[in-house]
Amino acid sequence: MLNNILLFVLFYSILQISSTFEPLEEYNYSVSKLNLEKSLRTLRLSDSRIVYQITDTTGSKEYGYKYYVTLLFKKSSIQNFEYNLNYEEQTVFWKNSNTLKLNLVGAFDKSKNTGGYQKSDEDVPKLIEIFETDILPKIKKQTSH
Repeated sequence: MLNNILLFVLFYSILQISSTFEPLEEYNYSVSKLNLEKSLRTLRLSDSRIVYQITDTTGSKEYGYKYYVTLLFKKSSIQNFEYNLNYEEQTVFWKNSNTLKLNLVGAFDKSKNTGGYQKSDEDVPKLIEIFETDILPKIKKQTSH
């Protein structure tokens, strides 16, 4: 039993590697968490090449929540990309409004088995460019409605 617990702790710490690095890129929006989630659902329905799944939530009501998402993008029959994102809503008290911070924390080319959690990892700059060219404008368009 103790061995199983130690094994779980070891694997958990290894799998949480993306939370130990700085984001690859950070994007800020003047939208609520609910509007972003609605935009992601609409995007998934309007573009069959994009699939996403909320994979985790951390935080508390007192300090706020952070939501983790895996987004899959099939650019072509031979190009499959995976992006790991997290986002959190932040209230701007003096403006009485919400902003949303969206972090790109991992980028992977599943076809070539490259990418990673750091900009120095193989193909990560190219994968960021694909995200910012092919996916981010669609998210921005959906959140502007």
